[in-house]
Amino acid sequence: MPIFTTNAIAGAINGIIVTAFGLVVNVTGMATPWAGLIVVFGMNPMMKVLIAVILILVNSTIWAYIGAYVFRNFKIHTVAEIRADDELAEKHEKEPAKA
Repeated sequence: MPIFTTNAIAGAINGIIVTAFGLVVNVTGMATPWAGLIVVFGMNPMMKVLIAVILILVNSTIWAYIGAYVFRNFKIHTVAEIRADDELAEKHEKEPAKA
């Protein structure tokens, strides 16, 4: 949850930065963020892209630190804990109801 929240906020602001700079990406789909960055360099002026990339880097870093601070007490569950909870729930479902 913490990662999704901070990524959503940073991503929305990063999208605003890209739009504000008028960067164009005329590609129907991209496999990775790095491929997308290379495509943006090919379709837009280099200085405009570099400034936008620096602003996006700064914005993402700021939101990463904000997210780390806000969610510092958030309990992180391991896969083993989640699976143990699932097994326990299944075990209780299989037991006959006590009257």
